[in-house]
Amino acid sequence: MVLKMGCGVASKLSLAEIRANAGRFSRRWSDAGRENADTQMFWAEFFAAFGIDARRFVVFEHHASRFTTGRSGRIDVFWPGELLVEQKSRGADLRKAADQAYDYLDSLDDKDLPRLIVLCDFNKFVVHDVSVTPKVTHEFDLKSLPNRIGLFTWMAGYTREPSVAVSEQAANAKAVTKMAQLYDALTDDKLSDHHVSVFLTRILFLLFGEDTGLLERGLFRQIIADKTAADGSDLGAWVQHIFQTLDTAQIDRSSRTDEMLLRLPYVNGSIFTEVIPTAHFDRNMRDALLSACDFEWGLISPAVFGSMFQSVKSKEARRALGEHYTTERDILRAIGPLFLDQLHSEFQAAQFSVKSLNALWDKISSYKFLDPACGCGNFLVVTYRELRALELRIIEQLQQLRAGGGQTVLLGEDMGLKVNLAQMHGIELEEWPARIAEVALFIADHQANRHMMETVGSAPDRLPLTTSAKIVRDNALGFDWNLVLPAGDSVVVVGNPPFIGISLRTDQQTAELKAVWGKKHYHGSLDYVSGWYIKAANYMGSHKGRVGFVSTSSICQGEQVAPLWGPILDHGFEIDFAHRTFAWTSEASGKASVHVVIVAFSQGGVLGRKTLFDYPNIKGEPIVREVSNISPYLVEGPSVVVYPQSKPLSPALGEVRYGSKPTDGGGFFIGPDEYKDFISDPAAAKYVRPFVGTKELLHDIPRWCLWMVDLNPSDLKNSPLLRERLERVKAFRLASDAASTREYATMARLFRQIAQPETNYLCIPRHVLERRLFFTAKRLAPETISGDANFVADDPDGFMFAVISSTAYVVWQKTVGGRIKSDLRFSKLGVWNTLPLPAVTPEMRKEIVAAGVAVQAARENHPRLSLAQMYDPDAMPLDLIRAHAVLDKAVDRAFFGRKSVQTDERRLTLLFELYKTLAAAQKAAA
Repeated sequence: MVLKMGCGVASKLSLAEIRANAGRFSRRWSDAGRENADTQMFWAEFFAAFGIDARRFVVFEHHASRFTTGRSGRIDVFWPGELLVEQKSRGADLRKAADQAYDYLDSLDDKDLPRLIVLCDFNKFVVHDVSVTPKVTHEFDLKSLPNRIGLFTWMAGYTREPSVAVSEQAANAKAVTKMAQLYDALTDDKLSDHHVSVFLTRILFLLFGEDTGLLERGLFRQIIADKTAADGSDLGAWVQHIFQTLDTAQIDRSSRTDEMLLRLPYVNGSIFTEVIPTAHFDRNMRDALLSACDFEWGLISPAVFGSMFQSVKSKEARRALGEHYTTERDILRAIGPLFLDQLHSEFQAAQFSVKSLNALWDKISSYKFLDPACGCGNFLVVTYRELRALELRIIEQLQQLRAGGGQTVLLGEDMGLKVNLAQMHGIELEEWPARIAEVALFIADHQANRHMMETVGSAPDRLPLTTSAKIVRDNALGFDWNLVLPAGDSVVVVGNPPFIGISLRTDQQTAELKAVWGKKHYHGSLDYVSGWYIKAANYMGSHKGRVGFVSTSSICQGEQVAPLWGPILDHGFEIDFAHRTFAWTSEASGKASVHVVIVAFSQGGVLGRKTLFDYPNIKGEPIVREVSNISPYLVEGPSVVVYPQSKPLSPALGEVRYGSKPTDGGGFFIGPDEYKDFISDPAAAKYVRPFVGTKELLHDIPRWCLWMVDLNPSDLKNSPLLRERLERVKAFRLASDAASTREYATMARLFRQIAQPETNYLCIPRHVLERRLFFTAKRLAPETISGDANFVADDPDGFMFAVISSTAYVVWQKTVGGRIKSDLRFSKLGVWNTLPLPAVTPEMRKEIVAAGVAVQAARENHPRLSLAQMYDPDAMPLDLIRAHAVLDKAVDRAFFGRKSVQTDERRLTLLFELYKTLAAAQKAAA
């Protein structure tokens, strides 16, 4: 059967009408698949979706010859000069269809050669644009047709868009680079940062809009290409016309407005309202803008916006603001357990009940979200996308349930949607990312609408804009969050506030921290991010809302824990879940490399269950554990914080102190080339002692010093070497700006501070590499002098050496101790004095001492290895490993009795329980 017709479109459909028609068409034909029986009806309805009566344009089963065989064949669907379709049954090999379609071309007149060759199996479309060289191929499935109508709107009377290969351009980094180049060019043109930010966010809106059906596809590019001079001299003026037109309702537009501009929609909202200076373009800038137009912005992801922001700013500026850009994977790690996983579980439970589904629908629309350091809006964008996706699942399920009962889901102008952008709120200090966030959220809304169109065949038309997210540009630490979003039980606070440690903080940021914490609670060790924690706690107050932040691991380690979490826990907040340390990655180029945690808390623990996410491989996926409670150190255990104290909490432990401090200008120390001279001097040789700082202790580096606490005056008189050294020390101290140091010039024979034990002692380095399995301290004789880079403690029987060499100690150190970079930093007040070792019996002490002696003996079996070499975790000697295992059993029994201890996490849980008990007893006794 041959149907042939011939001319024009009866009435031009709007793009929204075409998209709705395409959605209905895709659903109606979702089950078709017979080549001969269904082809003509399928394509007749396809053309009808665009307002085309196929009988007036199209020939079905057009006779043509095969070039390779010379035999006669039939083209399934043929629109001379425009379109050739080779249709196959569902699931057929479209590569063979392509061979067949191209085989017909030689038999066609030149004037009838098609611009597009379409291969189709009722579900998959492969479109070859052969009007360009090289040809461009587009591939999509039937359900995606509503979002790919731009390939065919030319037949409905719209301008034919330039064909660009979509598959190569999803979130393409080159598009980001083009925008960065445009940013630089505009900045060079002396436009203010504010005006550049406004201009570029508008351009982003247009680039996205013309690729996704908000605007007529390709219209923005066509205006630039057709209406502006090649040298770019009038481009700025035309762009201003575009901005003004988009902000003017159709009824208010002048009749003399250019025809192309009249085809632009009315946007409303605040995007195009502000009048900004006209930007001046040149040829290169015009080419860059046209090049950006050629990318497929419709496939953009929220992560690209973060990358774009990062690409147009210097690394120094990013570091100053503490900005980082989070991958969607890591955002989902935060919002999943915070609220999303629970909503999905409720959907599973409600999916067969209309009443329950409607209740859940109301619930998700009642949530309100605040990111108080929102940057480019990534957290809000992903949150909104996931809520819209869940809402769509609810709508689909309601349709199925009501269809079974003979009912339908009634969708009004807003398609019955309850989730909306007004639920999203943000605070951002910088204007450019704040504007990006506004546009990114609108894009997320439009993407959700496109997905809705694919799924249920209809979606709201958001133009002109009537609802938007609320992004406030201000300093979050000095701003009342209630002015953005009043606190409440349905509020969720989530984000990744800036990471700035104490060494990198500016004076202004320190002042902000002091103000937000208050004089009573401010502590100098706190990271800048801590301000968001206490601000969120104060904001929530007694409300049952939820808070979840991505932060550097330091907020749950060492000396920051007590000043940060103490006040928060004291106000009734509990940690609901936590991702322990993992490597956090960025979507942007020059990715930030940071070790982070995710911590969520709420008043009274509203989530009910507590969940810990452990990362055996910090770059891998977590192991999930439900636990009874989460301590602020992110281990299972009581909600207690460890406060530094002046004396050991344990009745079994002695005190430690800094080693001796020379303050000598080098006068006490003997270099390798000087050692022979001093040993050869009978008077001086009496006072030569081995000396260890941290480096010498860990690496067995020989070093000597003069130790003259018992200096005989006659020795001083008889040794020019000693006199010269004392004069050197005296001169150094007299030259000091510190009066206390100058006073010690009269005691030049002595170290400035003397702490040397008179018995065998424990020597503790201040810093130890994080990766070591044990804390590498050493027991020394009193003849070896320890400097103040170490701590020392009297240890005549070796008990304290044994305790500090145990796994129980090192896990406590790693958890409550501070860090220098990633290295463990020993602390007398915060670690040793808080170690919760109960009282030990004489028998226990004897067993532990013996195990410690065995560890020392194992070390002595390897005289050529330094401590650092022996305790390399990849190369520890086997006898040393075995000795430590025996020691651990003895020390664990002293700490935990008969309780099973299989893992470090279990040790920490029990240690915090012990700490809670001992600290309470100490407080009661005070």
